[in-house]
Amino acid sequence: MKTQIVFMHHDLEGTRRHLMADSEEAAAILMCGYALTRNRARLLVREVLLVSSEGVERKSGAFISVRPEWLAGPLKRARESGLTIVLAHSHPFSRGDVMFSSIDIDGQALLVPKLQARLPARPVAELVFGQESVKGRLWLPGGREARLIDEIAAVGASLDILPRSGPHPEPAVGVAPMYDRQVLVWGEAGQARLKAMTVGIIGLGGNGSWLAAQLVHLGVGQLVVVDDDIIEESNRARVVGSEPADVEAGTPKVEVAARYAARHNPGCQVIPVQADVNSDEAIRALLECDLLIGGTDTLVSRVVPNQLAIQYFIPFLDTGVEIEVVGTTLRSIAARCTLIRPGSPCLTCMGYLSKQAVAGEVEAGRRLGYLAAVEAPSVGPLNALAASMAGVDFLRFIHCLLGGVPTDSFSAYSGRSGEIRRCSMGSKTCSLCSHRLGYGQAAELEFPFLED
Repeated sequence: MKTQIVFMHHDLEGTRRHLMADSEEAAAILMCGYALTRNRARLLVREVLLVSSEGVERKSGAFISVRPEWLAGPLKRARESGLTIVLAHSHPFSRGDVMFSSIDIDGQALLVPKLQARLPARPVAELVFGQESVKGRLWLPGGREARLIDEIAAVGASLDILPRSGPHPEPAVGVAPMYDRQVLVWGEAGQARLKAMTVGIIGLGGNGSWLAAQLVHLGVGQLVVVDDDIIEESNRARVVGSEPADVEAGTPKVEVAARYAARHNPGCQVIPVQADVNSDEAIRALLECDLLIGGTDTLVSRVVPNQLAIQYFIPFLDTGVEIEVVGTTLRSIAARCTLIRPGSPCLTCMGYLSKQAVAGEVEAGRRLGYLAAVEAPSVGPLNALAASMAGVDFLRFIHCLLGGVPTDSFSAYSGRSGEIRRCSMGSKTCSLCSHRLGYGQAAELEFPFLED
């Protein structure tokens, strides 16, 4: 099981500034949502409470304890709201690999059972920050043995992984020759990071199949591909890897993606999920991912990944293509790539997803059937362009290339001008971002746009 703590970047910076303010130890309480899945335990930092001098019981250069009455307030809030807490403190004197002291470990043995009693069925954790690294221990619900936290991440313009105190995995010996040129951009460590990632792709049609092909060739280690559709003659011109025999066989699009990976990069494992993105099966699979990418053509299919990005801190890179033809006249060509992540506007904030728009699409589907409701002009090279825009933003976000992906804008292509420019995402905050941010499974997944 992979164990993670995920911060929003500004919260991490505020925590670090407080903990490293001087030469004495300092403390903070992290109010967290959480997600426990088959393969992951993920803690989501949604609020940071800095322990001031009034909350400190004892403190020295090598020791700090928080007043029990001060800790009681955050504990009560967490218990009543379904959240959990992570205790954080600093060893400002520590350079290199920071470690929990024997005093820390003895204190955990006394405090953790009390936290578990007050926060039943929830994980709890503790972090210690040094000058150059962070170390964490996590206790699963009811567990007495601590697990080392594998990854501490911060989401902002980029998805940063903090240097973690040892033990460290053995370094990879070289990189496959197929990656020689791209390793010149992000190094062997960057390539190893791609190999360690699990990326979910929603929709394996025009945009999605191009996206899957790019990630296969980049060397991403695992893809979860979600689509309930099969190959038909009308979409074979756009679906990368599809073959004439797939039409007769009714091959699922997700199986085409898996076959493509097996042929072109056997090191990339593909998990095919032939299901609607709104199904429980698909949601369970997507919750195992580090990042989601959307290649769908409906609003309905964007509701779930948009909410997972905000409630579960799983960034969602959404793509869209639009070709407007009136009669026989081509009016416009456009493509869009939008990175949704905690701390920036989501598709609902932007007005792209609304109850009225989604309801209208659902009603059209009921009256006309899916194909008639979404049938629109589509051209392979434009799908490839949208996928490449997303591929570039994916790499900027994962490797912090050129400063990462701005949190307040999205990429838009205009076929008339031939330009790709950044457009403002606006500054509105929707109820999802206000009330569900970072709750994870502490709150039910509810999709009011999809209710009858």
